[in-house]
Amino acid sequence: AAIEAARRELRTDAFPVLKPNEAMMEEAVGRARAAPGEGSVAVLSMFEPTLPSIVRELGALGGPGLRVVPRFVPGALEALRAGDEASCCALIAEAAEAAVIQARQEGAAPACVAFAMFSMARARRAAEARLGALEGGGPPVLTSPDSAVLRLRALLGA
Repeated sequence: AAIEAARRELRTDAFPVLKPNEAMMEEAVGRARAAPGEGSVAVLSMFEPTLPSIVRELGALGGPGLRVVPRFVPGALEALRAGDEASCCALIAEAAEAAVIQARQEGAAPACVAFAMFSMARARRAAEARLGALEGGGPPVLTSPDSAVLRLRALLGA
């Protein structure tokens, strides 16, 4: 609600206001729509309660033709909280690989893998490396911070 209020009060062409996952979700849907066949997006979260709302938001944004493949990453948040960033990243990368393999087996190869939490961005490189080793390569990994920066640059003409 606070972001919506800020958007109403402050948003101008010179001062864009984005929701935390807005740019990433729009990029994910765009990639899915541009992909051949049934468009799908794999979405991962370290905090399981966030998945239903992310799936709903992606579904609303992408419409009935979009398939969302959600995956919870057990243990990753706990590893991060314990200061074990390497284990956190490894668990996320492993889950990304499993999500892509599962989706491919179900006939819905994802156009991208989206990380639902800002704190998961640290695992992007590990996930890209793991996905890149898959037969035929893997889809791009999207993170909220990276997508937001790209969107803001585009909006500001930077």
